[in-house]
Formats: sequence, C-alpha cells, structure tokens
Amino acid sequence: MGLTATNSELTDLARELPMLVDARTGDATGLRLRRHLGIGGMASVFVADREPGAPAAGLDPRTPSPVAVKIAAGKTIPRWSSR
Repeated sequence: MGLTATNSELTDLARELPMLVDARTGDATGLRLRRHLGIGGMASVFVADREPGAPAAGLDPRTPSPVAVKIAAGKTIPRWSSR
C-alpha cells in the first residue's frame, strides 16, 4: 500500500498499538506506536513509547519515552534510494 497524505488508513496506523520494526532489517526498534499526531503532504507523525525490556535496534539506551515518530509517505522516497 502506498502511503499518501490523503490516505485515511494512515491515521489509523496506531489503532492496534503496533511494535515498530526496521523496514530494511526486520529488527525490533523497541518502539510501540500509541497515537497519531498529525499528517502532512509528505509524512505522518505518531507518538511512540519505548517498550520495557524490548530489543531496541538502532536506539541509544538513553532515548526517552515517549518519542515522536515520523513516517514518510512512500511517494516522497526516491526510487533510487537505498532506504
């Protein structure tokens, strides 16, 4: 599914309180989405909490909770990008 600013499903992304994983590696991020904050033309922003005891690939152990997570719309990432 392509992510666009007009996609109403984006605002519901946190409804099931999903644990985030790194899209490139599949590793757990140690973050769980809690609620949607806002949506713009290029991304959607959510509040996420650190999961106690969960592996936190790529996160500094001092990362606070809660944190803001910005998810870029698929159309904003160039096809040649390695992301």
